[in-house]
Amino acid sequence: LDLDYLERRGGETITCENAESGSKEEESPADTLDRVKVVFLGAPRVGKSSIIR
Repeated sequence: LDLDYLERRGGETITCENAESGSKEEESPADTLDRVKVVFLGAPRVGKSSIIR
């Protein structure tokens, strides 16, 4: 999930162009990633902070 791409789109509807093909390991090998952004969405007081801890 590319959050920078989502932020640039400004909240427009997001569609996955290759949802049927699935993810391919050779396209994005995990050992080459330097940073991962994670966003926890949810209502107040549902335990998001507990997950982070």
